[in-house]
Amino acid sequence: MTNPLNSSRIDIAPPLNPRLPLPSRRQMSRFIRHYWLSLSAVTGLVIVGCLPYQVSPSGRVQLLPLSQQRVQIGVAGRVNQVFAQGGDGEIIPAGEVLATLDAPDLQNQRQTLQEQINAQKATLAEAQAERDRLLNLPRPEQVAIYQSAVDVAKQQMSVAEQELTTAKTRAEFSRAEAERYAKLYQAGAVSEQESESFQQQAEVNQTVVTTQAANVQAKNQQLRQEQTQLESVLAGANPDEVQAANAKITAAQAEIRRQIQELQFVADELGRAQLQMPFDGRLVDQQLADKVGTYLEQGDTFAMAESGSSDRLRGQVQVPEVSADQLLPGRSVEVRLLAFPNQPLVGKIIAIEPSASLRSREQTREEVSGATFTAAEPAAGRMLHVIIDLPNPSGLLRPGMTGYAKIEGTTMPVAAAFSRSLIRFIKVEMWSWLP
Repeated sequence: MTNPLNSSRIDIAPPLNPRLPLPSRRQMSRFIRHYWLSLSAVTGLVIVGCLPYQVSPSGRVQLLPLSQQRVQIGVAGRVNQVFAQGGDGEIIPAGEVLATLDAPDLQNQRQTLQEQINAQKATLAEAQAERDRLLNLPRPEQVAIYQSAVDVAKQQMSVAEQELTTAKTRAEFSRAEAERYAKLYQAGAVSEQESESFQQQAEVNQTVVTTQAANVQAKNQQLRQEQTQLESVLAGANPDEVQAANAKITAAQAEIRRQIQELQFVADELGRAQLQMPFDGRLVDQQLADKVGTYLEQGDTFAMAESGSSDRLRGQVQVPEVSADQLLPGRSVEVRLLAFPNQPLVGKIIAIEPSASLRSREQTREEVSGATFTAAEPAAGRMLHVIIDLPNPSGLLRPGMTGYAKIEGTTMPVAAAFSRSLIRFIKVEMWSWLP
């Protein structure tokens, strides 16, 4: 029988936590001798990847003037004089007349309005004189005239009444005599001829009485008319006449004001027929004298003016949209122009356009009848336009020059800086592929 306590027959369980076998010093030496170059390279890459690195977004830059403005035609007309050639770099002060236009329609309109204003002023003077005459009534000399007419009418009335009284007396006496002679004729004391003579005289005197009575009535009517006119004069002006005169004056004044405003508008339009320099600067366009005799419509461009400041310029940098996180106003920008590669310039960001635009490989400008057309060939990618401020102490820089610019960015490890594109591809492009 086998002894269960025989230790030679008992299976020993393995340890619960066995330790991994560690390489010996000899094995480590052998590994280092075989892979020392790779280890050195990896160590160097790790060290280099941890070094700080400043990201600098770059892009093409084009110099711009501090300000640029079109000198546009204010009123339609024909160019009759040009006082600036343009394109010669000469600084022209603000307000100086560049050219004048001939606008006959506006000139005729101004002359017509001036004549209308003069005629309306004459009408106003007449209305004011009429109102003043009405307000000054009654005038002493006018009252004296009408009073004299009343006195004359009274005298004529008195004379007519006296003549009527005399005619009545004569008619009464003639009638009595005619009756007496008629009785004497009937008695045979007088002849029929004498009786008829007194009868005829009585009729004539009665006719004179009728005539004088009518004359008295006419003189009385004339006296009443003269007295009415005198009372009207003494009462002063008729309120309705004064109101009508005031209304005529108000209408004339309103019309004059309207015509003066219209005349001022026409004068301002004629003032716009003089093309002036909007600010101190130079004209970009050349041979402007060739435009003499050219008819230009309102809104057409006569010339392009740009700021004459030479100590500073602005530039526009096209930066890929992927570098938007590195763009902040006030950051430093280093610029190297193609014309001056050995003279780097240092400026700063002053503005960032709010929207991104398509990248353009080539842009051209063509001047046709004063209008500027820009043709651009689009390419892949969108760009942000960054406006920078640059010094120009020597005055050698000119608007339109091109080159390249590097913008001061943030500092990060080298590994993060050079893997930005890969990380962006994984986080954006590959993420968009996921269902």
